[in-house]
Amino acid sequence: MHSLHWKQQSIRPLYTTALSLPLSLLLLLGLLAGPATADAPYHTDLDSYQDGILGVEPNQTFSSAPLVVAPVYQINTFDAAKIDVSAESAYMFMAGRMPGLGWGPSIVSSRDLSLIWADQHYGGMAQATNTFLFQGERVLAVFVDDAVRIISQSYEELYVVHPVGNFSHWHPDSHEAMLTDDDTVLLIVCPNWAVDLTPVGGPAEGRFVANCLVQEIDPVTNDLLFEWTTLDYFTVADSVASYHDEGVWDFAHMNSIQKTPNGNFLISYRHLSAIVLVDGRTREVIWVMGGKRNQFADISPQKTNRKDASAAFGWQHNPRVTGINRFTFFDNYRLDNGYCWSGRCSRGLEIEYDPVAKTMWLLNEWPHPQKVISASRGSVQRTHTGNALIAWGQNPSFVEYTPTGDLAMDFQRGQILTIDHGIEDIVVYRVAKGVWEGRPPWGPNISYVAAAGTTKTIYVSWNGATEVDRYVLLSSASQSDLDGASKVVAQSPRNGFETKFAVVGYAVGRYARIAALDIHGAILGATPAVDTTTGALITLDYSVTNVFVSAGSTTLHDVPSSAAVSVPSGTHPTKPPAALKAALSGGQIAGIVVGSVVGGCLVLIGIAVGIVSWHRRRRAQMHRMPHAGTAAAANNSAQQQQQAGGAGDDDAAQRLLENANEYGLDSFAVRNSTDSDGTEVYEDR
Repeated sequence: MHSLHWKQQSIRPLYTTALSLPLSLLLLLGLLAGPATADAPYHTDLDSYQDGILGVEPNQTFSSAPLVVAPVYQINTFDAAKIDVSAESAYMFMAGRMPGLGWGPSIVSSRDLSLIWADQHYGGMAQATNTFLFQGERVLAVFVDDAVRIISQSYEELYVVHPVGNFSHWHPDSHEAMLTDDDTVLLIVCPNWAVDLTPVGGPAEGRFVANCLVQEIDPVTNDLLFEWTTLDYFTVADSVASYHDEGVWDFAHMNSIQKTPNGNFLISYRHLSAIVLVDGRTREVIWVMGGKRNQFADISPQKTNRKDASAAFGWQHNPRVTGINRFTFFDNYRLDNGYCWSGRCSRGLEIEYDPVAKTMWLLNEWPHPQKVISASRGSVQRTHTGNALIAWGQNPSFVEYTPTGDLAMDFQRGQILTIDHGIEDIVVYRVAKGVWEGRPPWGPNISYVAAAGTTKTIYVSWNGATEVDRYVLLSSASQSDLDGASKVVAQSPRNGFETKFAVVGYAVGRYARIAALDIHGAILGATPAVDTTTGALITLDYSVTNVFVSAGSTTLHDVPSSAAVSVPSGTHPTKPPAALKAALSGGQIAGIVVGSVVGGCLVLIGIAVGIVSWHRRRRAQMHRMPHAGTAAAANNSAQQQQQAGGAGDDDAAQRLLENANEYGLDSFAVRNSTDSDGTEVYEDR
């Protein structure tokens, strides 16, 4: 086991005695030079974002954290009143890779989309990421660098899980990193298997398929508790994918597993277009939904009173149980990618079914507000309040709907393009909201940047710390005297991942350091000192034990602070740019990539051209696109969609809420049995 930490100064826990703020110190604090923030502002012009004004992988760096890079988001809709920011959904968990760094997981604030933590040092791909309870403690499980890693809230790697038994020499597949209520880990492993491919036009021998299998492993003992392979039930003739004389054909493509509340396994197969329930004791298939072996009739029109309602799906990802005989998943439906100009598009989907009558029906669906088709990847999560959070896979987009179908959030961390399999680094394989209390063993970081005139700019960040409410800047002519209320020269709330102090020079002595405080005024940690004449960092052998801030103090309102990070509220024009309606050719795609590199050298020219182009587009937009500049407009649009058979309906929403209240969305108690007819059995907890 080892700690996953950056090269940062480690600070032992600190405590404080709250003091009142003297009037003389208030006068000194007035020297803080206006509002400032370090995080890059969010983008709201979809046309220019899609045109690549910020590059192919829009990103930002931080002065105080050189080993962290974060996306620059395009905000299309952000309605803070409708987004689930409850304590149980306070953070979003995802993975990817940013330019110049490695792969890794990251945590983002649900409230303001600011980065909380990123570990971007791994050499191998990162995909599935989520938070779970494990042995009574909150942990993060992530597939990264050819293993499923279980990470504590102190960012310590507790366990690194690989396949065991007969397949211990194989790497696990990147599609899953699932922990169960039994404190076990679910892995996907896809070994090569020699088969007869004559049913699909291939040779009788000499070729292989990826025979994906499920392994349930105890990470503490490394014991194999359950194993089930695809070829135990399916054959190559069941595939909906075409065989092209591959040496190893991925005929089934297992992409998610969940252990259901009564101990069975819900498995998704992309290349079978099928979802399967396997008995956790007998290993028998209980039912198959979708694909060539489908056992269910779709009765959505009768159940919803909508002639066009359909629960049919294809190439799907991420089924997750949400109640008795119901589950959500991402319905990719097609294999093209980008804006969806005709036909059925990708969607988040919630299905209900009768395992006895073998019928299924549409309960809820959530299309992309911009009409998008995602050829691969994607996820759906019911959050604590019943909202639906959807990751759009190959299209780097995040969308959230309320239980009644109102659009709450729509943002993206890259362009929506017609590139096959997307821009791998920033695709959104999955996203999930959950609880987290980050307690990094390292302290906050500080940096100093010289500015014109007498202004001094000091930056602070604390990678992984969730409890920071504000930062306090202390200064002195001596590096041995950076503690106590008399040394405080400025304070600021935590403003995004990195907070910036821009202070008039003569208000700050030669040496400075910053203390981080929680909402109660307790000191959580402090930075090293920085020499404001040279920018050099100085390790100190003493703590900050005393500052002025007290939670609820009325004097806080009189102290100048740097600007808070805020997400532009309301709805911004989200109709896809007309220029992108024609699919991009391979040469155009190459041009985008090369252009983004060259653009880094020609940034000044690019900005000037961008400003002119932006004005022209805005004038053109007035004629080609309706204005949707308010949250009310978004609500009206969502209601119209709903009446026309769009995202959700009132009856379905009411059924969802009733089911959620009765059974809960996050946890179930289980009677480990299955009725003789195969019905899933649950008990109230």
